[in-house]
Amino acid sequence: MQRAQKDGYRSRAAYKLLEIDERDHLIKPGMVVVTWARPRRLVSVVVSKLGEHGRIIALDLLPLNPLPRVEFIQEIFAKTACWRKLKKTGRTQIDL
Repeated sequence: MQRAQKDGYRSRAAYKLLEIDERDHLIKPGMVVVTWARPRRLVSVVVSKLGEHGRIIALDLLPLNPLPRVEFIQEIFAKTACWRKLKKTGRTQIDL
């Protein structure tokens, strides 16, 4: 946990995501990524991998503290209202 805090991540789970991305090259700079906002610590990892022009749309029923370059939709993912709100973001392409 100390290493994670030193590196600016919220938990050690961040290193597992970084390991998967290194192996499979899932996250590329400039992508638009839609993800469940939990665990929140992993959202910060994705933000760091996307670069300046990448965006995240995070979905969750519970509130999320603001994070740079993260658009937050407070809604249940499976609900129709969530999809309507996702369309309103104006994102025509979602990469991941």
